[in-house]
Amino acid sequence: MRNLRIFWRINIGYACIIILLALISSLALLKFNQLKNLTKSIITYDYPSSDLEKKLIDSILSQVGFERKYLILEDLKFYQSFNAKEEENLAHFNKLLQLAETPNAKALVEKAHKRYLEYLDMVKAEVVLVRSKKKYPLFLYQQNKEKVITVINQTLDELINLNKLSISAKIGHSEEASNQAGKLIGSIAILSLLISITISILITRGINKPLKTLEQATKSIAQGDFNQKVDISSPPEIERLAKAFTFMCNRLQELDNLKKDFISNISHELRTPLTSIKEASHLLREGAIGEISSEQKEFLEVILEEGEKLDQYINNLLDLSKMEAGMMSYSWQSCDLTQIINHIAQGLRPVAQKKDIQLDIAIQEVLPLVIADSRKLQQVITNLLSNALKFTPPEGKITISASTALGSAVASSQPLKPGTGFDNQEGIKVSVSDMGPGIPKEDWERVFDKFYQIGRGVAASYPGSGLGLAIAQRIVEDHVGRIWVESELDKGSIFTFFLPLR
Repeated sequence: MRNLRIFWRINIGYACIIILLALISSLALLKFNQLKNLTKSIITYDYPSSDLEKKLIDSILSQVGFERKYLILEDLKFYQSFNAKEEENLAHFNKLLQLAETPNAKALVEKAHKRYLEYLDMVKAEVVLVRSKKKYPLFLYQQNKEKVITVINQTLDELINLNKLSISAKIGHSEEASNQAGKLIGSIAILSLLISITISILITRGINKPLKTLEQATKSIAQGDFNQKVDISSPPEIERLAKAFTFMCNRLQELDNLKKDFISNISHELRTPLTSIKEASHLLREGAIGEISSEQKEFLEVILEEGEKLDQYINNLLDLSKMEAGMMSYSWQSCDLTQIINHIAQGLRPVAQKKDIQLDIAIQEVLPLVIADSRKLQQVITNLLSNALKFTPPEGKITISASTALGSAVASSQPLKPGTGFDNQEGIKVSVSDMGPGIPKEDWERVFDKFYQIGRGVAASYPGSGLGLAIAQRIVEDHVGRIWVESELDKGSIFTFFLPLR
């Protein structure tokens, strides 16, 4: 069965069901034929025999009447009627012999027929005596004829009773056969149904079980576990699919290993020369090899500033690669978001003042502690505030707020989807609002894609790596939270993330 293809498994299953249906139909036809034969026997033999026996009794009694009238009146027409009845009765006896189904019935017909012939001989002998005008023992003749007629009537009555018993027996057999047919067909139908269900379950299980295994393995791959080897007992088609799946897992594992090696190598290959450049620039700026001019110092400041940007870009790229590879580690602990926000705001306030931007903080008086990685939360908030500072024009305002909220009511335009696991769970909502150019509604979800820029003009005016929001989204989702944006063109944007209290 294991080597059978799905096509043949289904066909064999259908063939078994068809055979069972054919068996039910054959048994039904067999029982119906039995009922048909019993009914035909009753109609063809029993009812005609019973009617003929009754007619024969009446006809013999009528013939006896003609015989007596002739012997008394000696009128020839009565004797002619007697002879006519003789022919009729003999024909009836012949017909009864043909209709007799059992040896017992045939013996009774022959007995009555024999007695009837004796009666005819006795009448004919008496007619000869009457015509010859001779005296004969009339009373004795009469007595003997009556005895014979009585035997004939009794025999025919027995035959009638026998037919009644035969009809009753056949009707009983018909009812019994009908009941047996109903029970047998019902039993076989139930058995066929159970067998059909069993066959269907076996076929379905033989297909579903390996598919379930493949599904579970696919989910494991989606979670980053590429060490999946699917060895299942299944039809050849699914077995080939399982082998291809295992081959794919091996290739994905190889690619994952290459990715990890690439991240490790790129981290070393990029950071080492970049660190050397930064350190050399610091030494030059500090005059380690002699005095430098103010113009040279400005160039070194540019080198250091761009080096810091490149270092941050590399850090972001490596962090995102680690997150996508499932290699990012988190240090879970109780965190005070009030302290984190104030610390970040204090560090960025000089930048805001330099750009003539007002930076406001609106934090709930008492915020509960949240289980999180404090450094990663700092990275999220820093990325959001850095974006706000980048897009907000001079004399604009940025507000960062934090408060407790329910998961089902944290956003008006993009509410958390039902079934996220914390629809009615309490958590902390952190929002960063700016007065930038705003984001078109069709780009609200895409802004969290890595390297995504909102239009060429905006990208040119506000250059950046396009990784900050993608990293923020990854970190928030790894904290079992959700991040989204609400924006209005030419009025600004509000970036919000929600972390459930655990």
